[in-house]
Amino acid sequence: MTFKIAYYIPGSIYGGAHNQVCAMAPELKAQGFEEVIILPREPGDAADRLEENGLRVIRGTFLRPRATLNVVVNIKAAANFIPQTLRLMHLLKRDSVELLQIHGLMCIDGLIAGLLAKVPVVWQIIDTRPPAILRLVFGPFLLLCDCVMTTGSIIGREYPFLNLHPRVRAFYPPVKRDSFSISSQERMEARAQYQVRERDI
Repeated sequence: MTFKIAYYIPGSIYGGAHNQVCAMAPELKAQGFEEVIILPREPGDAADRLEENGLRVIRGTFLRPRATLNVVVNIKAAANFIPQTLRLMHLLKRDSVELLQIHGLMCIDGLIAGLLAKVPVVWQIIDTRPPAILRLVFGPFLLLCDCVMTTGSIIGREYPFLNLHPRVRAFYPPVKRDSFSISSQERMEARAQYQVRERDI
């Protein structure tokens, strides 16, 4: 019997969160986990690259606040908040998701959808790009999830209220070590190119 995990990643351009899912997918599958990735229906390469790695992707109209002077963009995101939260909730129930992982501070819709669907929510905070004022305003929402994961311990210190959460875990993004293996010949050529002797490093 498999255990189903859903990842709600509010970005359609392949990046760190998507790469993390791809890197862990083979091992998780071997351990009996089934994964589904929820993405916004926007231009970008994330969906194709995830599907090329054998992962199931669900795309939908999921809008989010953006750092833009175009107020229409954020008005649309605000107007769509309740409908998309309910869509997420129904999706989680329909797919019998047993764990939801959301990415980024602005995933309030994912948090509420998980709470409504009675699905445990893991909230991954991977950077400090949100301005300090947003980290302060949205910080209390972090206390509502079941677990917060931060990329290293320093990131966590930049988010107010996190010290009040009983389950904060620092993690380090998975790395495919085979991608960085090089032959002796390649080492020699690189040393020659940069004039680095064997005993220097």
